[in-house]
Amino acid sequence: MKDIRTYNKKQLQELTPDVLSNFNGEIPITTPRINSFVNNPNINDDDILLIAYFKDNILAAYFGILPDFANNGEKFYWNSGWRANNKIDKRAASIVFYKALSLYGNKLMLNHLTPHTKQIINSTKVFSDIRTLSGKKFFIKSVLSEIIIAKKPKLKPVKPLLNFADYSANIILSLKRKTKSDNKISVEILDNIDSHSELFINDIKSEFISDSVKNINHSLKHKWLVTDNSFAIENKKYFFSLQTQIFESKILKLSINKNIIAIFHIVNRNNNFKLYYSYFNQKFTSEIVKELYIFLQKNNAKTFLSFDTVLNSELTKLKYLYIKDTVQYYTYSKQLEHIFNNSKKYQAGFGDVYYT
Repeated sequence: MKDIRTYNKKQLQELTPDVLSNFNGEIPITTPRINSFVNNPNINDDDILLIAYFKDNILAAYFGILPDFANNGEKFYWNSGWRANNKIDKRAASIVFYKALSLYGNKLMLNHLTPHTKQIINSTKVFSDIRTLSGKKFFIKSVLSEIIIAKKPKLKPVKPLLNFADYSANIILSLKRKTKSDNKISVEILDNIDSHSELFINDIKSEFISDSVKNINHSLKHKWLVTDNSFAIENKKYFFSLQTQIFESKILKLSINKNIIAIFHIVNRNNNFKLYYSYFNQKFTSEIVKELYIFLQKNNAKTFLSFDTVLNSELTKLKYLYIKDTVQYYTYSKQLEHIFNNSKKYQAGFGDVYYT
C-alpha cells in the first residue's frame, strides 16, 4: 500500500522523539531539524515542509522543503534532504519529487544535485539548465591515514603507523608555513552576525536572496548536528548527518581600525572547514586571505572548502599539501528566472547546506 504524507509546521511538531523512534526502518527527519524547520522565520503555518512516501508502512522516500524570499519579496522553496530507498521502490525518488512539483513546481530551487536527481529533473522540462558552482578543496594537513582506512578498512591494524606518518608530515608542513599575522587587522569570532556586521553585509552584498543575515543567524541558533549521544536512536535511523565529533558554526569578522573588511560564515566539522558565506572588501583581498590562512592553521584545519572564486585565486598562492577542484550542481524553476540574475553572487551556503 502506497501512502504519501505531507507535513506542515504543526504536523512536524507532532513528530516527537518517541514517535520517530517507532518508525519502521528509516526516519524522514530528526528532532534538531524539526526544531529548525518550525522556527524558521520564513515559514507560515500552511507551508508544507516535508513530503514522505511510505510503502507498506515503511519509509521509501522523503523530500524536505525550506521556504525563502527573493529580493523582490517573492517566496520560493529550496529542497532540503531528498532521499529514496530504491530497494523498497525504484520510483521512490520520483514519487516524492513529483509531489513537490505539484505543490511548489513553479517556485522550486534545487541544490546539491546528484547524477540520479539531475536525470529526474531533466525529464520534467520545468527547470532551467542545470548550473555549476566551481570551488576548491585545500588540503592543509596530511590525512593519509583517514583516506587509506576509508578506502581499505582491512588496513586498520596499521593505522598507528599511518598516523605517525601524518604526524611527521604535518610537523614539516607547519615549519614551512610560518606566516605572521598583520597587526593592523583585528580578528573576531562571533556566535552570530551582529548589527554592525549586518550593516557591512547589506552595503556590499549582491545576492538574489532577500535576507541572508536572518537565515545565517537562524542556522547558528538551530544547528542540525549534535556532538553527543542525545539522539542516539534517531542517529541510527536517519540516512543523512545527525551526530559528529566536532561541529562549530561561527562568524569570522575582520576589521581595520574598527572598520569591517570581511565577514565569513565558516563551519568546522571534524576539523574540515567550509566557507558558506563570504562578504569582503576586495581592496584587501590579499590581506584577508593571509588572515584566513592563519586562522585555519591555528584552528587545526585539515581541509578547507571554498566556492568563492576571488578568494580561491589568492588562496592557491599559499602552501598546501594538495588542492582539489570540486563542483556543486543546482537549478531552479523556469518561472524563477526573473529573480535569478547571473551577475549576482551565488553563495555556497544557499539552500540548507550551511546547517551542516
